[in-house]
Amino acid sequence: MKHDEFYIKKTIELASKGIGKVSPNPLVGALLVKNNNIIGSGFHAKYGSPHAELSAILNCTESPENATLYCNLEPCCHTNKQTPPCAQRIIKEKIKRVVIANTDSNPRVNGKGVEFLRQAGIEVTQGILDQQGRELNEIFFTHIEKKRPFIHLKWAQSLDGNIATHNGNSKWISNQKALQKVHEFRTKYDAILIGQNTCLYDNPHLTARLNNAPIQARWRVVLTALSVLKDDLNILKDQHRSKTILITSINDIEENAAIVAKFRQAGVHIEGVSEQENGILDLHNVMAILSTYNICSVLVEGGRSILTSFYNAMLWDRISIFIAPIFIGNGISPFSSLNINYIEQTQRLSEIKYELMDDSIHCLIKKGRKSTCSPV
Repeated sequence: MKHDEFYIKKTIELASKGIGKVSPNPLVGALLVKNNNIIGSGFHAKYGSPHAELSAILNCTESPENATLYCNLEPCCHTNKQTPPCAQRIIKEKIKRVVIANTDSNPRVNGKGVEFLRQAGIEVTQGILDQQGRELNEIFFTHIEKKRPFIHLKWAQSLDGNIATHNGNSKWISNQKALQKVHEFRTKYDAILIGQNTCLYDNPHLTARLNNAPIQARWRVVLTALSVLKDDLNILKDQHRSKTILITSINDIEENAAIVAKFRQAGVHIEGVSEQENGILDLHNVMAILSTYNICSVLVEGGRSILTSFYNAMLWDRISIFIAPIFIGNGISPFSSLNINYIEQTQRLSEIKYELMDDSIHCLIKKGRKSTCSPV
């Protein structure tokens, strides 16, 4: 068992090299071990490239026959994808044993790969470092099991809990390290989502910029009325505008046909969803729209009405709060209305981790676990 845990941990480390590159596929690493020596290793490097198991087989320094394959996720056995199924190749190579961390929740797999291997006479051990494997692939599992993108809310605030001054100024509350962390987030997620006020006041590019690495353009999503948008907004005019999705109400699209035609001609995507009784866009419908774009994860960067809507709808999986050592006073809080009258109505947040970032603190909150507090 200790040997199994050692090698599965290594597959998780290998798999993490694909972060931000393999969506909508999961992160997967694989090792082939023979006589307690690693004879082949691989990971899923990007969407459309060979799967980790095949990569490990192709990188073998000797025949994989009678070897043990370690993989953090159950090998696939279906053919409804871009790459050949891995289970069949494992059988063909006469691999003796397969050890995995997690079963694949995809209905096309979900235990079928394990059963396929066992029927071929291959010994399969599963559940090794199961929790670590699920944490690695939390985006994939959330998207498959909850049938919506993984949602990470993020904001920066002062010590007295404000995300901007009373007139909307917010540049820059956080420090350089916090900004760098946000751009790391942006490389990880498929889409970045904001509301119309953030779009108008900050005029962001919503791209990922890390040191000297090339600028990465994720999907930029804005929940907005169409008539308030200006042609000179960066997300509507830059070279990445084809990665911009404007989401508004169905009525707004019908009433602004000329604006819709203009933006679509420029390459911008426009989608309409229903509104709730309070006039807020139905966020469940918004998430369903994003799923049609193969968007499996969303970083929500505000502003306060957007953050409030997602929080009230219980549509979040992670929250990152960057707390800066300043006071603002009469400013804008991250939530416009939570309708809390009594402390017992509040939601007790769970598994809070913290990270010191020079003079600021990054609080990372995970949803739905036993309440704890520890360093990141």
